[in-house]
Amino acid sequence: MAYGLQVGQDRHLKELFKRYREAIHHTGEAMQRLGVTEACTRCALEGMGSCCFAGVENNYDAVLLFINLFFGCELTESPEIAGKCLFVGKEGCKLVARHYYCLRFFCDELRAALGSAGVGCLNETIGRELGLGLELEHGLRQFWRRLQRDNFLAGRS
Repeated sequence: MAYGLQVGQDRHLKELFKRYREAIHHTGEAMQRLGVTEACTRCALEGMGSCCFAGVENNYDAVLLFINLFFGCELTESPEIAGKCLFVGKEGCKLVARHYYCLRFFCDELRAALGSAGVGCLNETIGRELGLGLELEHGLRQFWRRLQRDNFLAGRS
């Protein structure tokens, strides 16, 4: 993947990836500490999995999928668990960088377990992650537009 190599060499993008990865880590720690990871994984595997339904993966665009590939995630073409999101595995979500919906959805049961303070804490942490993710997506789109422009201009000379 030529874009992956070029992206990995850009200092600005490397910094954006680093900051985003750190924010993802902080969100993951908060979700672990508050029991969200365990509850959501259990629900996805044993319960209705109201947020990890088949088709929710269609929310992911090429840029967010690229970010996941860059972070080392393996993307599959068929679900590991029938009737569930393409990205749900036996350990829960297999992605590192997740869509807004996947991070912000709290079912009624989870909201009750977390209480308003827990939901508020998570929303603050998730908000930072989503903001940095958006900044990275914007940086990638600009980078790719520059590459396309430069390649186009090089072909005209």
